[in-house]
Amino acid sequence: MEVLETDLDALRCRMSATKMGYIDDPYIQYFLPRRSIHKPPIINRGTYVRTWSIDHVLENFLSKLEGKKQIISLGAGTDTRAFRFLTKLPKESIKFIELDLYPNCVRKIQSIAKQEALQAMLGVYTIDAKKGILLSESLDILPFDIRRIPETGLPERANQGLPTIVLSECCLCYLEPKEANSICQWFRERFSCVGILVYEPIQGMDSFGKMMKSNLASRGIYLKTLDSYNTVEDQEKRFTDNGFQHTTVLDFAALEREWIPETEKKRIAKIEMLDELEEWDLLAKHYCLVFTTTHSLYEKLNLQKGNDQPNG
Repeated sequence: MEVLETDLDALRCRMSATKMGYIDDPYIQYFLPRRSIHKPPIINRGTYVRTWSIDHVLENFLSKLEGKKQIISLGAGTDTRAFRFLTKLPKESIKFIELDLYPNCVRKIQSIAKQEALQAMLGVYTIDAKKGILLSESLDILPFDIRRIPETGLPERANQGLPTIVLSECCLCYLEPKEANSICQWFRERFSCVGILVYEPIQGMDSFGKMMKSNLASRGIYLKTLDSYNTVEDQEKRFTDNGFQHTTVLDFAALEREWIPETEKKRIAKIEMLDELEEWDLLAKHYCLVFTTTHSLYEKLNLQKGNDQPNG
């Protein structure tokens, strides 16, 4: 149950960053009505970099590929990304499939069932709140233990023939390394045009990392892959060993420096005074973004060798 609560932690962080103007998320209010939440500037900055970088990769994927695309989100929780993207794109061009544990699915679907504004974005849909299932043209929410994927495959609503990005926003890190690797290998073997986009902590061996692990352990939360993939280099090798041909890994310090445009940096700097610059740099080096693809998706995205990141 403790891991389920991490979704609420992330939701509160997104609410704070939205309230302060770091990110634009008009749909978060439907999942967390209390709007008085405020996190320290360093947390808001981290939430912004996390949100911006994931959105950036997905926007690049959705804009560069023709035809219908698919995003499969592992442990999606109360993430509002599907609704934010559906406001920008034709519903027939994209399919979101969100897989999570039953309590998180029920909680999210109950919120959607109360809001006509959210339902209107789904097209034709059916909801079974008791079973934690939502099915629609553009978004499916399904209770599913992702550890079953290598044995049973995905729910039948997933389409292995579509260009697909699998999103793990701090999800695979809760599994045993062998379990997480088996899932990644399964996608690589079954989907001809696929990428995996991962956000998770790194650098768990230094003093900051040990403190981070200790704080989480006190809540019964364990990042089981962290010690196995401790560095940026470990993360890159992880996916190379799993058969992916092209992998980009950046910690958040490098990501902010190399990906985020100067205009955005200036905008963010004006929102709140960030006095703890050394602390921010330390925090940023303990989280990373991984984007790894098969060669077929790499070619469709037209990514150049030595410049693997999507165009800014």
